[in-house]
Amino acid sequence: MNTPRLTQCDYIINWLQNNEWITPKDALREFDCMRLQARIYDLKKAGYNIKTEIYHYKNSYGEHKCYAKYKLIGQIKMDLNQKEKNVI
Repeated sequence: MNTPRLTQCDYIINWLQNNEWITPKDALREFDCMRLQARIYDLKKAGYNIKTEIYHYKNSYGEHKCYAKYKLIGQIKMDLNQKEKNVI
């Protein structure tokens, strides 16, 4: 029996349901997702409420850098391959 293959969006939602935030470094390390911002866009378009926060820091050369981190707000149960969603 063929089990459906999980998509990067599935992995991201699973991560967000079990962790508070996800960063691009987390996504690359955990499930080889190099375009987290694009997957977050897909998830928002699919109906997920995801908060974006920009984190600012100085790197080891003293340069100002920033990156986005993302948090799932509320709990939405949804099959990404379907348009129907149920809020739980």
